[in-house]
Amino acid sequence: MNRLSPAAIDLAPGEVPVVTLVKNEMGFLPHFLRHYRKLGVASFIFIDNGSTDGSLEFLLAEDDCHVFQELGAFRAANYGIDWVNEVANAHCVGRWSAFVDCDELLVYRDCETVPLADFCAGFTARGFDKVGGAMIDMYPDGDFLAVSLGPQDDLLEVMGNFDSDYVFRAWPRRPWDAEPESFHLQVLGGPRLRLLSDLGAEAGHGALYYTLCNQVDRFIDKVPLSWVGPIAALWPMEMPAQQKWPINFVRPGFAFANSHANRNTAPADEFVSLLHFKLCDELRKRVQQNTLMEAHYRRGLSYEQLRRAVLRWGPKPLVYEGTRRFRSSKDLEAIGLIGPAVAGLWSGKARTEVRTPLGDSGRAYALAAASQSAA
Repeated sequence: MNRLSPAAIDLAPGEVPVVTLVKNEMGFLPHFLRHYRKLGVASFIFIDNGSTDGSLEFLLAEDDCHVFQELGAFRAANYGIDWVNEVANAHCVGRWSAFVDCDELLVYRDCETVPLADFCAGFTARGFDKVGGAMIDMYPDGDFLAVSLGPQDDLLEVMGNFDSDYVFRAWPRRPWDAEPESFHLQVLGGPRLRLLSDLGAEAGHGALYYTLCNQVDRFIDKVPLSWVGPIAALWPMEMPAQQKWPINFVRPGFAFANSHANRNTAPADEFVSLLHFKLCDELRKRVQQNTLMEAHYRRGLSYEQLRRAVLRWGPKPLVYEGTRRFRSSKDLEAIGLIGPAVAGLWSGKARTEVRTPLGDSGRAYALAAASQSAA
């Protein structure tokens, strides 16, 4: 990995850096930097995988951005995870760090007034080493594929809608599966799920269904690439993985296994959201790139299934009766998408699942848990 930025990475005590993979993300980078700077982030570490759209030059001109370049094969590096682990162990050991994608904007309780470093400051003393979160897909009012984002646009003005209906639960396990070292979260809901299926059906699926879905791994890398399309039309669909652990305390040897799991084992009593801005013309462009099939997970099988679902959906709006409008972190906190409610799953203080929007009992629990956390 080549280091392109001349300045040393000299992080202040307590500072929380943001680590991000990037390739041709010029459409999102100005929005990304504006958002995280508002959270008080002073140091960004980017790993560029061969951008050709000006992303690299843009980042090198930013004083708070430290840029590395890795031109190796994305898939061969565990979809870039190996590079993230290398950077984390070289520059983030002994501190909390945020690991996010360019189209993900982190939101936590009171993030408008509480800097990210202050949000993380108390977790270590309480014995935690990671913070769980969910990707919350944002979308516009009308035909989402017709919306393009400019560098000066207000993302939340253009794509300020989100779904309120989600199910959070432990990932279903087969009877013979070993107990995981740490809580394995599953998040169901959002507009991508509605494009592909419906929440009621997906919440009814258990471990055996996912075992069936996973059988595709036995052959998907061996068949001709031209077969991926027909397989996508016939194979059972596994919903997008929306659970993440975006904030972590990095110790020597820290590592992500994939984008959704890492070695840390003590999840915090707070939950965050990553506002995800994929449902626009960016999605249309990406699913039309044939190279994505070869480079991405399962050779792009999920991309192909989503592409077919988008074509079936057509120009209809994604807005439905459960749509909410994002104006501040309070909108997510009020229905349980951030705060202590979902974290109750791994602390033993919640039922076997948490459904949003929270009912009266869920709101009462969240308020009580928030009061205990503040104390």
